[in-house]
Amino acid sequence: MVTAETIKKVEMSATILVSAPTLAEAGQEVLRAEGCRVIFTSRQGGTEEMLHHLRREAVDGVISRTLPFDAQAFAAAGSSLKVISRHGVGIDNVDIATATERGVPVLIAPAGNGQSVAELTMALMLAAARQVATQNAAIRAGNVDFR
Repeated sequence: MVTAETIKKVEMSATILVSAPTLAEAGQEVLRAEGCRVIFTSRQGGTEEMLHHLRREAVDGVISRTLPFDAQAFAAAGSSLKVISRHGVGIDNVDIATATERGVPVLIAPAGNGQSVAELTMALMLAAARQVATQNAAIRAGNVDFR
């Protein structure tokens, strides 16, 4: 028996292309809970593989990582593309002019990687203060008396 809930579930299912080989398990769970079909690009496939998926599939949304999403990608996606979501805050790899022209919103995740950035900043500050790179090079060169 077809119910309103069944129709709603079918209408809400979407095909999502992730321009990376992985996505955090929590993110995958959210997409699965919404009934989304998720397609990943392989590490080796790069832009060509992403374009291949965009041409073959009716992709509703893209979770964009590091691959460029330019006018060629928008053309490959056709009219099915409804949204692009970027991890982090940068949008430099998405052709914003083409997205605007096509009415495709580009979303960002502003606090998604804040803790990781702060941790890396602290680690780099400590490494610089303790001259870790210089000392590592000296030791590898056989200079154990470096200080």
